[in-house]
Amino acid sequence: MLRAFSPVLAATVFAMGLLASTAPDRAEAQSAMAPSTTLYGGGEVGGDRSAYLGVVAPLPGATQTQGWAVRGVVSGGRYDYETQGVEIEGEYVQGDVFLVRQNAGAWGYVNFGVGARYTDTDLSPNDPGNDRNGAEADAVLTADGVRRFGSWETGAYAEYGVRMQAYFLRADVTRAVGGGGLRLGVEGAIEGDENYDKQRVGAVAVLQRSDGLSFRVSAGVKTSDIGDDGYVGLGFVRSF
Repeated sequence: MLRAFSPVLAATVFAMGLLASTAPDRAEAQSAMAPSTTLYGGGEVGGDRSAYLGVVAPLPGATQTQGWAVRGVVSGGRYDYETQGVEIEGEYVQGDVFLVRQNAGAWGYVNFGVGARYTDTDLSPNDPGNDRNGAEADAVLTADGVRRFGSWETGAYAEYGVRMQAYFLRADVTRAVGGGGLRLGVEGAIEGDENYDKQRVGAVAVLQRSDGLSFRVSAGVKTSDIGDDGYVGLGFVRSF
């Protein structure tokens, strides 16, 4: 699974770097405007269940268009996978801390992060072959970004746990509908580690309000080695 995912992660990181380096309005990066703090959260149900809450805070010296930031995330959930014909149920709580390099402009934004993750997982029944069982720490690499093309917008988020070989990649394409801040489009994602892999595809709607608050709703189909499920996801982002 890792070998299959590595080219995807490499391509995603390369594309995000290319978007940042070829941005047409690099002069905006000289802006001295104060950067914003961002609070975000959400969850998903459908076969698996998960929820998360995070904050991104700029570090001294950062501007609205470039600089360093700290990201903290807490999350938890439940998932199922199958090994040797036995279905395993996993429940976890997780905490992440990242140092993030940010670049942004009218073209969009791109972020690269490196950090540490602590995960406490309970497997039922016990799976001795799964390194995730119990409390584990890992180093994590992340990349995310958005590129705007007129009324169209593409976005992606990728992360990779170095020791646990856990990966997640989500990408979407949306288009503005009307003038009220509504965007509609499609999304796809893959995730997994040495013990499981899942894929999903669905529709997404994003409502961006003028006060820095946005909402995201997605729904679609998720596939895995134990079957197919529908899913519904909700999320919000608030910058202030």
